Amino acid sequence: MAKASVSNEQPDQAMGLVRLAQLKAGETAILRVVDKQVAPKYARRLAHLGLREGSTITVDQLSSGSSVVITSGRSRYCLDRATSQALLVAVQ
Repeated sequence: MAKASVSNEQPDQAMGLVRLAQLKAGETAILRVVDKQVAPKYARRLAHLGLREGSTITVDQLSSGSSVVITSGRSRYCLDRATSQALLVAVQ
């Protein structure tokens, strides 16, 4: 009987997803998952703002204070580190 292979990758990495906080300025990605365990109170607010699964996001600016300025559609948002960690994206 063959052994199943064990992967050290986290499930999101195995699916080709990365956290928004890992992107560099100028990179574009598609929002795939809002991790409600990381930022439960923000998930609904982000959806009301228009940041939903399937949204295209471009990182405009990274600040030294760990915040991220992004563009989605015609809107710009400044996200704190915790929120940008909660957004799993597929880089284009």
